[in-house]
Amino acid sequence: MTPVLAVDPAAGAPTAPSATPRRSAGRRMFLSIGAAIASAFLLAGCGGNDYDGAAVEVIEGDLADTVGLGAVTATCDPAEGGDKPADGDTFTCSATTESGQTISYLATASGDRVEVETTNVILGSKVGEVERITAQSLADQFEVEVPAETVDCGEASIVVTPDAVVTCGVTDTETGDVYDIELSNIDLTGSDGNITFDWLLSDTPRS
Repeated sequence: MTPVLAVDPAAGAPTAPSATPRRSAGRRMFLSIGAAIASAFLLAGCGGNDYDGAAVEVIEGDLADTVGLGAVTATCDPAEGGDKPADGDTFTCSATTESGQTISYLATASGDRVEVETTNVILGSKVGEVERITAQSLADQFEVEVPAETVDCGEASIVVTPDAVVTCGVTDTETGDVYDIELSNIDLTGSDGNITFDWLLSDTPRS
């Protein structure tokens, strides 16, 4: 895998495995890897259907289990116009994890149920797709094969914020050295379900 990290500073092309790696950057687009979605029957509310209460329940229950970042504390915003959500409304919610991360959700009121989905989370079960696409982007950049298993972004779900930088590792299969690769400007709202991110590869291995 060393050729992935080895770039001729003059020609800008991959060189022999013994060449010194240079800091490199790129951008990648890939198909949507999906959101965590759950729904719940309504809780009994005063003066109408308690859609926001049901949303909080599912966020702190089933969705917290799916996202896998521990217990969360959730709140929901009023529907458009400042009223409690009614049948057919969409409204937003958020939850804070025990580590202080903020997860965002979109909720839809429908009949006797409310459906809630995350809007800024890459599930742990989908992180392997991020690793695969990162490896493919490196391969495209340096015109060499980069096995997906050489990229490691961990197993936990990733909460994406505007300034989020996700640090993964890329292993040089010849030397065993691991290089940081930072993923930033992660956009989960691209057209046609596409997600984009920038990557920046370190020029020195981890110590």
